[in-house]
Amino acid sequence: MDTSSSGSDVSTTAGQTGYIALNLEHLSHQQNDLVEQQSHIFHSIVEATKALQERVKRSTEDAELSMTEVEMWKKAFLKEQQRAERAEQQAQSHKRQMAIQVSKDRDSIVLALIDGDGYIFKDELLKRGRDGGREAAQTLNEKILARVGEEEQNRPRVQVWTYFFCNLKGLQQTLVGHDVCTSGEYEAFMTGFNQANSRFTINDVHSGKEAADSKIKAYLQTWTRFPQVLKVYLGVCHDNGYHPTLAELQSDGLLDKIVLLQGYEQVATEIQSLHLPMLQIDNLFRSEKVPTRIMGDKRVTPPSPTDVAGPKLSYTSVVEHSRPAPAPRVRHRIVSTDNPPPCNLFYLSKCNKGADCKYAHDYILEAEHYDTLRENGKKSPCPAVNLDSPCPFGENCALGHKCPQGPQCFHRKLDRCWFKGKTMHV
Repeated sequence: MDTSSSGSDVSTTAGQTGYIALNLEHLSHQQNDLVEQQSHIFHSIVEATKALQERVKRSTEDAELSMTEVEMWKKAFLKEQQRAERAEQQAQSHKRQMAIQVSKDRDSIVLALIDGDGYIFKDELLKRGRDGGREAAQTLNEKILARVGEEEQNRPRVQVWTYFFCNLKGLQQTLVGHDVCTSGEYEAFMTGFNQANSRFTINDVHSGKEAADSKIKAYLQTWTRFPQVLKVYLGVCHDNGYHPTLAELQSDGLLDKIVLLQGYEQVATEIQSLHLPMLQIDNLFRSEKVPTRIMGDKRVTPPSPTDVAGPKLSYTSVVEHSRPAPAPRVRHRIVSTDNPPPCNLFYLSKCNKGADCKYAHDYILEAEHYDTLRENGKKSPCPAVNLDSPCPFGENCALGHKCPQGPQCFHRKLDRCWFKGKTMHV
């Protein structure tokens, strides 16, 4: 064995062992350093977590405190809002009370609204002309004031405003045609009534089936809401058409302002059902309608020359055309229920069919019936306009130039409408 070779191997092995020992020591130091770093990081994370948790806890507490404060302020705001609303309501109530008190300190108003279609003055008053009109106005004013004085003893100052709505021309034709009064007496009566008091007014509504109704309803719906209007004396007992308006006032709590004026003895059923107080004034209005009868050999209330369609006729020619045929079948019935119905052309214009006409020519009509005929006549198409030709009578035509249903006519969509002209649905 070579001794030098053995020594060399031993020294090499010793060197390697020392190197490994150094590496192990170095690794051990590194491991300790890593453990120390990990421990430091862990402790840092723990501390950071604790700090975060503390901040979250404080934030939660602050949030809860904020929510409590918000709720507190919210409740305070709602309380103040309610207090403000109550104050506003009290202010409005006080304002209304002041307005009522002011109205009490001023003259109170009593309104009288009279539909002349059902309230005809007594014959003896009409025959006295201007003096009769003044007496009628004075009687009406005195009786209303007396009634108000009985019911409202603490209201010493009351003004009565009276509005009488009627078709002056139509009413004149009816009264003169029935020999109740002459034209001169009628005109003088109306003048006397209108001039008897500065707060008495006669309103001419001209022709139209519900011309007076619409105005009286508008007055009712407006004036009854004024606090200074104490009562409304209403002359509409003959017409059920006023019931919806009165029912609306009842819903609004205003019906206690209404007092009915007695006209005709028979009161309309629906008006009677409201059980309103009634004021009856003796010797002022007729208790029954003007009787329908024949005057000599002419029809009562013949059509006026200005009402008939076509060329203008003299009054004499109208009366002549109004004479009944030999042995006439005179009937006194409401035109809307008769069979055969009255001939529109005969009463409003000129019928060329004579005895061959399938409609009746022998009715005795009043002014209100002519209004109904005009309205019904417009429900039948004018032959000229139906053929897209100009009508020779224009607006005075007794027949219709427009479909009553207008552009939305259901029958037109089915091509069944009688109104065929191009302009009849425009």
